[in-house]
Amino acid sequence: MNKRAQEVLKTCLLHEKEGLDFYREAARSVARGRTRQAFETLIEEERGHIVRLFERYRGEEIGSVETLLAQPPHIESPLLRELEQALDRDLQDRKALQMAMRLEQANREEYLRHAAEAADPEVQAVYESLARDEERHYQVVESEYAHLMAMVHETDVDIFVRE
Repeated sequence: MNKRAQEVLKTCLLHEKEGLDFYREAARSVARGRTRQAFETLIEEERGHIVRLFERYRGEEIGSVETLLAQPPHIESPLLRELEQALDRDLQDRKALQMAMRLEQANREEYLRHAAEAADPEVQAVYESLARDEERHYQVVESEYAHLMAMVHETDVDIFVRE
């Protein structure tokens, strides 16, 4: 794998770590157990992404997968600072879910961009797979947001259509 691909993998690893840190902090901070459970599921998904990316990453700047996962959150992360400010304003669950949707959407778009630019078919497949995962994450968060906001949940659509 060429040097450019390794740099992109490193960037993606750091994005996934930031997402993992976001979900850890959000899970600790939200009031609703259902929202917390959704975030805990996404924590495990993000951890899985990091492990998958490390299978292809050959750089030494980050260290091992265990080292990266054990690192404390980056205190200068704009995402974590925004979450902290939102939680200070007592908008916990709603705001955390809105931020999570933005995070997943931005990561999906970035992975699709990297996939389109990848010359190596293996790297392209990794990015496409991550983009699909991010889309699925978005759907999980969006579903929880709809439930929180008392919107029509996708599982209730048939009921409303029939009535």
